[in-house]
Amino acid sequence: MVEACPTQCDFGGAESIIGDRNAIVEMKAAPAIRRATFYTGRRRQAIRIVAPLFRKNPMTQQVTIIATLYAKAGQEDALAARMHEMARATREEAGCILYELQRSIDDPFEFIMVEYWRDAEAVALHDASAHMAALVADLPALVDRPVAVRKYTPA
Repeated sequence: MVEACPTQCDFGGAESIIGDRNAIVEMKAAPAIRRATFYTGRRRQAIRIVAPLFRKNPMTQQVTIIATLYAKAGQEDALAARMHEMARATREEAGCILYELQRSIDDPFEFIMVEYWRDAEAVALHDASAHMAALVADLPALVDRPVAVRKYTPA
């Protein structure tokens, strides 16, 4: 029987081999799915584990961002067009998983940008990008209040 790793360790994208006298377990991390391959004598068995196996490193956790924007009166279509332009540029970034504009059914002035990022580093690169700087410069003419940005990680 394989014993658990005696100490907690970060496991984002690394490889590790743990084991006892009877087996060796090779573990390879993927962003959301962990794969464990058990070697017991001549038999090899692979399983997929969806739940995180080790302590989470905040820099390697997926980040979800919900940005709420309120258009100035008469600027709803201009804001939507500008945000769609931003979405096209942002989707080309390596760490972007999803970047999608949504419009409220109840309030035609309210929009949200739903963003999924590989990790906090990808968010930092996005925030420092030229297209983000251009958007920040354009927003005062399009929105009637500051953009509310909320960031989340998996619970």
